[in-house]
Amino acid sequence: MKLYNKLVFTLLMVSLSQGAFAATIIIANKATGLTTIDKQVKRAFLGKVKQWGNGVAVNACLEEAGDDAMADFYKSALGKSPSAYQAYWNRLLFSGKAAPPQTFSDRRELISFVVNNKGAICFTTSADSLPDNIVVLE
Repeated sequence: MKLYNKLVFTLLMVSLSQGAFAATIIIANKATGLTTIDKQVKRAFLGKVKQWGNGVAVNACLEEAGDDAMADFYKSALGKSPSAYQAYWNRLLFSGKAAPPQTFSDRRELISFVVNNKGAICFTTSADSLPDNIVVLE
C-alpha cells in the first residue's frame, strides 16, 4: 500500500512539473488537515471519501481550466481520461450515489468556496494570492 501511495505521488509530481500541467495545483482548506497529495485526495475527487481523517466532510471542487490542463489533471491525478471521468460521474449521478465536484469559472468564487468550506479541496491553476487558511498540497 505504501508503495502504491509513493507511486501515485511520484506520477502526480512528474505530471505537475510538465508543460501544460505546470501551473496546476491542488489546494485545500487548512481544516481538512491535508498537507500532501495522496490516495485519499484522488478518492475525494472521485466521491469515494465522504469525510477527511479528522471528521470534516469532504467538499471537492474544480476550476474550469483549458482542455489540456483539465485532461492532464484527470489523467495524472485521477487516472481517467476526460470522457471516462464524465462517464464515471454520469453513472454516479444516475444511480443517486453522489454528485460531482462543483466547478467554478471564476477563480475568486473558487477561493471563496475553499475559505468558507472547512472540508474543501480544489483543483486550480494558480497559487497566487491565497488566504492564510488555504494550503497548497505537495
